[in-house]
Amino acid sequence: MFKTFAFLPLLVLFSGRSSALINGAEVAFPEVVRLEDNGKKVCTGTIIGPRTVVSAAHCVTGNSPFFMHNGRKYPVRFIASDGEKQGHDIALAVTDQPIRGAIFARFGQGIKHGVKILMAGFGCTKKGGKPGVLHAGENKIIGMDDDHLLAASPNGSVLCEGDSGGPAFMTDGVKRFLVGVSSLSDISKININVRLDSQLSHAFLKTAARLNSLEICGVSKVCN
Repeated sequence: MFKTFAFLPLLVLFSGRSSALINGAEVAFPEVVRLEDNGKKVCTGTIIGPRTVVSAAHCVTGNSPFFMHNGRKYPVRFIASDGEKQGHDIALAVTDQPIRGAIFARFGQGIKHGVKILMAGFGCTKKGGKPGVLHAGENKIIGMDDDHLLAASPNGSVLCEGDSGGPAFMTDGVKRFLVGVSSLSDISKININVRLDSQLSHAFLKTAARLNSLEICGVSKVCN
């Protein structure tokens, strides 16, 4: 867990683990949803299958969680990674019924130092603010280990309360490719995302799909 990130204890101390986006712009990404639990907690998630949204494990709640999509309310149940205590901060929010009109995110490859990522979330736009509408902003990968991405850049976007579980995308200028899940930040300049191309993530997604009969794009389902 974060073997190469010597400053992780400082991040954890100041993040509060409840991470719209600071230094971001308002956007409309149809594959990104706002997860709620009757107004007490807000997180962000990304649709990756007909009944499946990927988010952060620390967003898991038993207080009637749901999200809205195209005017419909979708109650969810959570499936969290067994590796959460080791820093694998990923969970799936699963609906009983297929998400009508859903656009599925595509998984991406080719993560490396210096690559720009686009983070998105429904969190606050300033420290101490309240979660709001969807925002997105760029940042740059400045470090990584087998399971995590470290992103920071001058005037780059920063995760804030409500952004937890949101996507980290790579783009080719036209399409977005999902490469990470937002986990925590120092609410100043440094962000940590969990990698979706890791062995831990692949194993979790494959096992969850098999045990729960889920179609997950790029894992148990071929999506266009």
